[in-house]
Amino acid sequence: MTSYTMININYYIEKEFFVGMDQDYHPSDRDIGPEISDIDGENDEEKPQPVKKVSRKRQRQPQLHKKSIAKENVERGRERATLKKIIPAKIFQGQTLCKCKPLCSSKIDITRQNTIFNSYWNIANHSQKIALIRNSVDVRPVRPKSDQFLPLIPKKNRKVTFQYHLADSNGIPHKVCRDFLQNCYQISSSTLNRFVTSTTSNPSGEERRGKSSSANRTSDEARNIVRAFINKFPAYESHYGRSSSQKKYLHMDLSVAAMYRMYLKQFEDVQHKKPVSENIFREIFNHDFNLSFKKRHSDTCNACNTFKANKDNQNLSEEERRTLTESKEAHDALREQIFKEFKQNVNQTSEDTIVLTFDLQKVLDTPSLSDNVAYYKRQLATYNLCIVDEKTHKAYMYVWSENVASRGAQEIGSCILRHLRTSIPEDVQFVKLYSDCCGGQNRNIKLSLMLKHFLASSDLKLIEHNFFLSGHSYNSCDRNFGLIERERKKFDDIETPEKWIQIIQNSKVKEPKFQVTKMEKEHFFTSKELESMIVNRKTDVFKQKINWLKIRQIRHDKEKLFDLCLKHDNDQELRCVNIARKGVSEEQFQNYEVSLLYPTGNVITQQKYDDLMALIKLIDPKYRPFYIKLRTTNENKDYDFASGDSDDE
Repeated sequence: MTSYTMININYYIEKEFFVGMDQDYHPSDRDIGPEISDIDGENDEEKPQPVKKVSRKRQRQPQLHKKSIAKENVERGRERATLKKIIPAKIFQGQTLCKCKPLCSSKIDITRQNTIFNSYWNIANHSQKIALIRNSVDVRPVRPKSDQFLPLIPKKNRKVTFQYHLADSNGIPHKVCRDFLQNCYQISSSTLNRFVTSTTSNPSGEERRGKSSSANRTSDEARNIVRAFINKFPAYESHYGRSSSQKKYLHMDLSVAAMYRMYLKQFEDVQHKKPVSENIFREIFNHDFNLSFKKRHSDTCNACNTFKANKDNQNLSEEERRTLTESKEAHDALREQIFKEFKQNVNQTSEDTIVLTFDLQKVLDTPSLSDNVAYYKRQLATYNLCIVDEKTHKAYMYVWSENVASRGAQEIGSCILRHLRTSIPEDVQFVKLYSDCCGGQNRNIKLSLMLKHFLASSDLKLIEHNFFLSGHSYNSCDRNFGLIERERKKFDDIETPEKWIQIIQNSKVKEPKFQVTKMEKEHFFTSKELESMIVNRKTDVFKQKINWLKIRQIRHDKEKLFDLCLKHDNDQELRCVNIARKGVSEEQFQNYEVSLLYPTGNVITQQKYDDLMALIKLIDPKYRPFYIKLRTTNENKDYDFASGDSDDE
């Protein structure tokens, strides 16, 4: 059963270009710039890839927006549609008869022209395209010219002239005319002018449209303070999300609102810094972190917690650290193996094989009242055992209250036997059970004998009981329990066990719905007589010791009724224990009629009865007789046959 310690909230608070038209033009090394083939993205036409989710909420992926895709189509010269027309894609047009003075087409052949064209339009980055064009243009000043009759008045206002050059296949730059350059790159005159004349105002060629920052924008420093604050809170990894999720969990008593209030306390004595708003705080929490406040389903794994606590321990020797790492690796390998075998068994179900998972829900307090007084009084326990058919995903709920029976191995076994008698198809011959490894309820000789006794008198051939690894036993039953807890929140008070049954029945709306069975005292049987008919040996047939805390599988074969076949954690083969008692035959064991566990019902302690009587004034009068008639015992502890509520490892 899960238990939490209330956190101390205060604990978390601390805390120019080419010119001149002379034939002797030779550009300098700086003018030539990078070779076209060196520009990133020359031949890489990658499609936008979705961002891997690393936050609590969906992140914006602007590279997948229609506007971004349309912009990329423009940069790469692809065909695109506007509201009025369809703009065709850019197509290479070779130039062979350039009649200009430099005779451009004789210097830059068709193959090189094609390379230049492809190199330009394979670049998706606007700044890189501007840099490529600018490195093909040189801006040079023009010597002022004046009229001989008016020497003090300039003849023209033009102060600079442009020279254009392209490199041939050998990398040697040659002067070319403007038209030849534009046709090679397939760009317009206005585009060329804009790229060249913007050198002074935008030297880097960076795209500036839509980049103006808002006057109210939250600074990066303020955001980093929020991130650092959130990182102070301890986060727990989920054992059940497997490798498919990176989500972590904060303490169940926390919330975003509570964390923001704690964040504000940091600024009470600070005058020069202003805290961010709650909306910004929530935005950072949701988009920069993958955190949740979901309640953990069970106690965390002891082996995993031990490794986590000691992995950064500087006092460990190399030998101890190696041993710790090897132990963790073996633990993870065993966990993965158990889940892999479970999935294989579920996938291999057939008409004669069924896989069942069962688990007992945490105690349902009855009466469950909204009055504060109820938090300080003992209440009657209502129990709910869930059995799930993993093939059909149908869940069966077996419900009883503490005055009917307790929650030990014999009670769990009685519910399983009733299910096997009434709720499995007649053609089934092989049953595979899965549960957690709670020693007081599931992994013990009592439940094993009850399964063997049922097997002997039924048409089944084999019952195989498998155990999930301690701390890693989240299963289909736990998901169903979550639905029940959600439905329970719709009610303020729950005054009787029958009300719990109604809640369980209404918890699942979709098919298959929960099938609820109310267990009475005549449905629970004892294993005491069966225990007297066997010998509970502690060694197998090879005299090797049996450790019940390490058992991962128990197999009951109808042909070997008195053999307890089992596997330990690291066993590859089954180990058999003969539990036969001298003088007791299989036929006697099969035909023995077991007795009722509670012929007159169960009892509760006097202290609990007194607390229930103190609460009776808060209960509807029509339900009070149920509590008044409860039977009691003078023992000081609750009358419970279960030897443990949690895993025994």
